Amino acid sequence: MIHAKLIDRLDSLRASYWFVPTLMAIGSVLLSAATLALDGALGSNVLGSIYTGGPEGARGVLAVIATSMITVAGVTFSIALASMALASAQFGPRLLRNFMRDQGNQIVLGTFLATFLFSLLVLLSVRSGDEGEAFVPTISIGTAVLLTLASTSVLIYFIHHAATLIQVAHIVASVTSDLERDIDHSFTDKPTETGTDGPPPRLPSGAGAVIAARGTGYVEVVDTAALVGLMDRHDMLIRLVRHPGSFVVPGDVLAEVWPPEGVDVHLRHSVREAFILGSQRTEQQDVGFAIQQLVQIALRALSPAINDPFTAAMCVDRLGAVMTRVVGRPVPSPYRFRHGRLRAIVTVLSFDHLLGSAFSEIRRNARMQLGLSIRLLTTLAAIAAKASRSEDRAAIAAEAGLIVDGFTVESLLPAERTQLEAAHRECLRSCAGEGGAF
Repeated sequence: MIHAKLIDRLDSLRASYWFVPTLMAIGSVLLSAATLALDGALGSNVLGSIYTGGPEGARGVLAVIATSMITVAGVTFSIALASMALASAQFGPRLLRNFMRDQGNQIVLGTFLATFLFSLLVLLSVRSGDEGEAFVPTISIGTAVLLTLASTSVLIYFIHHAATLIQVAHIVASVTSDLERDIDHSFTDKPTETGTDGPPPRLPSGAGAVIAARGTGYVEVVDTAALVGLMDRHDMLIRLVRHPGSFVVPGDVLAEVWPPEGVDVHLRHSVREAFILGSQRTEQQDVGFAIQQLVQIALRALSPAINDPFTAAMCVDRLGAVMTRVVGRPVPSPYRFRHGRLRAIVTVLSFDHLLGSAFSEIRRNARMQLGLSIRLLTTLAAIAAKASRSEDRAAIAAEAGLIVDGFTVESLLPAERTQLEAAHRECLRSCAGEGGAF
């Protein structure tokens, strides 16, 4: 199950503030070794027209560069932490991973550290006449100056980037981009090997061998492909009970395997290895997590302390765009085949579940927000217009009815009630479709 561990490890590295700066620092060490070797081979005056000072002047220049870069790196890191603290308080702690995964901040921090480390290593190589043969590495000094100019450009970029990163429109767009990627992965239009075009396969009778969890945490990744291959090699069938986003404790059932008599210790271990547990939910295979991030932003915007229905409406628009993307795609099959034989039964996301996850909590908190409720009905109507399955349109109509039921007669003026009912009727017309019923 190396693939699942690799996915989880790469995601952890992507969401860290040390990996990219460390790579850039290592690159600066290699670059300093290369430029110093070049200076030693070509002589210290090869770029004398660029730098005409002596050893003391070279040390002064490199010391200023190194000191300024480490200072700017500290300030940059402080600004990044302040931005994350602000975003956590304003939009919720679930969004911290999005800030940690931002490659712009990682590259900025790595650039400053790399320039500092390069200048420090070159500084140590400068020798005056009192220390033996004088050595002023002009190529390395010129490279340090170029890195300083690049760091100055990066600093300007960082100031703009930090101001953009905490804007709610940028945050909502970033979360939506991750959600759309997850939707494209879960609701793919690509055909899969089914083994048969007939009715669903007959499932085995009797209980299967239970594979229980040994640890505690959230299921971050499930290597379904590896499990299908494992079952194919052993001529067995597995049903996944837990899915990405589930929280498990020791003893919780992860999967069932048939025939139970063929399950040994090694097979149990291999199945457990396909379930990667972590301390928090991630967006790697968990569509619900990305939806909850947008819902969390909307709910915080609707809280009495903030009272910003316009941000909530922005989240509703994004959720509506994502659900429109879902409703026009075929329902994923829970069955996974290999060489024409059923090998795995997985948990698939249904449209009504995603619809409830996207809009139910916002609907409950928007009962006193007429404009937002009308926006919800308009969004549901747009989703229904793209729906081709009657059960999906029925779920949309039920959600729309709950929005209207949340308002009492006394809570609205007659004109406001008319607007709400008009939006509801338009949504129902979209749910009726061409057939006029749902």
